[in-house]
Amino acid sequence: MSLREQWYAARQQREQEVRLRQQHVLETRQQFQAEMAALHQYQRAWLEEFCQNLAAETAEFLHNTTADRAAMSAVMRESLNNFHTTLQAEVAAFLEETRSQQQQTWTEQAQERAAFIAALQDYVWGTAPSFSNLQANALTPGVNSSNLDWR
Repeated sequence: MSLREQWYAARQQREQEVRLRQQHVLETRQQFQAEMAALHQYQRAWLEEFCQNLAAETAEFLHNTTADRAAMSAVMRESLNNFHTTLQAEVAAFLEETRSQQQQTWTEQAQERAAFIAALQDYVWGTAPSFSNLQANALTPGVNSSNLDWR
């Protein structure tokens, strides 16, 4: 083989090696791109599933929160109604008790006045003890006509 033939043969061999390397690089690049596409597709599917799960969990949480709020609102409304009813009843009972005590006080005072007037009339007509004893007894708090000493 001549020098020229060797050179052409070496040149063809180098061109073939370059083509093989280029083919190998192209195959590696295609394999890498396929792996990246699969990874991208996996990530996209995972992210989509994650978002769907998150949306479902959020919707469930909001539904439960809304239900809890509605239940708490109903309990609070009932508690306030019970408090209002109890308060009205207690105020009415207090007012009735106050009115009853006032009525009793007025009745006792009226009886004391009537007893004092009767005693005064008896004194004026001469059938009762002295007026100073009667006046001292009548002005004593809690004294009614039944426990006056009429000796």
